[in-house]
Amino acid sequence: SQSDLQLFEDMLLQVTSALQSALELTEQRRQFSSFVGSVARALDARDHHTHVHSVNVANYCQGIAYYLGLDAREQEWLRIAGLLHDVGKIATPLEILCKPGPLTAQEQSLMREHATHTGSILSQIEFIDEYKGMHHIVAAHHEKLDGTGYPWGLTGEQITLRTRILSVADIFDALTQDRSYRKGMSVEESLATLDAMVPHQIDGSCVEALKRFLGRWPALAAA
Repeated sequence: SQSDLQLFEDMLLQVTSALQSALELTEQRRQFSSFVGSVARALDARDHHTHVHSVNVANYCQGIAYYLGLDAREQEWLRIAGLLHDVGKIATPLEILCKPGPLTAQEQSLMREHATHTGSILSQIEFIDEYKGMHHIVAAHHEKLDGTGYPWGLTGEQITLRTRILSVADIFDALTQDRSYRKGMSVEESLATLDAMVPHQIDGSCVEALKRFLGRWPALAAA
């Protein structure tokens, strides 16, 4: 009937509008992801020893999140966090980032400031709703469960699961990479180092999820 046709036309207009909005949001997400990736690569390029660090951390974050059973949206959130976690190093002098020997106490203090700088920089970005609060989560990726981390000395439940995931991903990649002052460890050595940090400093469930992602979890291999 004519009334049915009119109802159908009204519904079609609503569907068309919704599809257009979805396409625009998809394009915005694509542009945002591309921009974040470019920023991460530009920052990593400052030090040739860590030129893929942020990309690696992003991948490990996604893998850990997957094996912890987190949904696709949470995995993507953590991928973005991994890409941006060291953005504060833009304020760290190159002579400290690339120093071929151990850092002095003063240099270590300056290096640690990158976490605070990361939070400050990201807090000035107008993220879409699902990424709001990222600045605090990312700035805390050097915190330890026993309170020995920085920049705030958080402990236990004060450290969110997102930050715990980011921390394990960051530490693992840092251990496996060559640095100006040392050679990188093997995967096995790096995982053994992470195991030694559980449960006092890092989350054991995140370490086990990383092992699954890397195919280094005996129980999974046996299954």
